[in-house]
Amino acid sequence: MLEHLRNRFVSWRTYRRTVYELSRLDQRALADLGLDRPTLPAIRARARAAAREVCS
Repeated sequence: MLEHLRNRFVSWRTYRRTVYELSRLDQRALADLGLDRPTLPAIRARARAAAREVCS
């Protein structure tokens, strides 16, 4: 049970870090990465899914 809670916490923390770092970028920095604001929710979801895979 503790392992499951740890995995969820790591997943949540990775998601929050991704949201925070992407939200700090301006439009030019996002464009340099080949991104724009409308694509950010999908990127956040992928980061969360990847964190879950790594932790499971």
